[in-house]
Amino acid sequence: MTSEPTVSILLSLLAVTVLFLAMWLLSLRTRDVGAVDIVWGPGFALIAWLEWLRLAPQHGSSTLLLLAVTLWAARLGAHLLARHRLSVVEDARYAAMRAADPGRFWWSSLYKVFVLQAAILWGLALPIHLAMATAGTGFASWLGLVGLVLFAAGFALETVADLALLKLRRNPARRGTLLTEGVFAWSRHPNYFGECLLWFGIGLMAWDASVTILAMLGPVALTALILKVSGIPLLEDHLRRTKPDFAAYAERTSAFIPWPPKRG
Repeated sequence: MTSEPTVSILLSLLAVTVLFLAMWLLSLRTRDVGAVDIVWGPGFALIAWLEWLRLAPQHGSSTLLLLAVTLWAARLGAHLLARHRLSVVEDARYAAMRAADPGRFWWSSLYKVFVLQAAILWGLALPIHLAMATAGTGFASWLGLVGLVLFAAGFALETVADLALLKLRRNPARRGTLLTEGVFAWSRHPNYFGECLLWFGIGLMAWDASVTILAMLGPVALTALILKVSGIPLLEDHLRRTKPDFAAYAERTSAFIPWPPKRG
């Protein structure tokens, strides 16, 4: 990798760090760390646009990736903003961290939440870094087009799932209940599955542009985080403790990959 791509990638790290530091300062004023989730998607778009403008990649898949990341980031950011506005308390994950260290959380949240998320985001953006650093030209090959199809499928599924969750939150009669119909009858976490699917699409577009399979490390790492660390495990632990009917729902419904529910 030449010096100019290296400088651009380091500048993108600085940019997302500044973005998350600004969110930390906001959290000190509002005493609500949960707003950090709103900038998760836009952080990837910030990286993509900064590197695209500085490096001007000429490969078709690089442009497709830029547009895909921008569309995903805008939708996800808008959804999380709407969800945050409907919340009456701080997100349970961050509230638990605050309760465990009430006197120092204002400071420890800086590195436990904001700086950590900025670093993870920048690392997961590996497909973007590689696609924007490419010197190749030409149209997207079949690999990039397959990636675009996967992105579209994952984007559609995630959108449908998130809209269903938002509709549930906006219904006073059902607020706090478990969503088990629609796409949630086939998967307990269809939004997470859609997220992973679209990121594998982004990975394929980046692979096409950069001609290196290393671009797939980003979606693989993201899927591992969702399945084993900060996504499904934390959410399901919360649901088991707060939703009495979750055990029966989990017994009949696939955890991740959409699948027809068990009868009975």
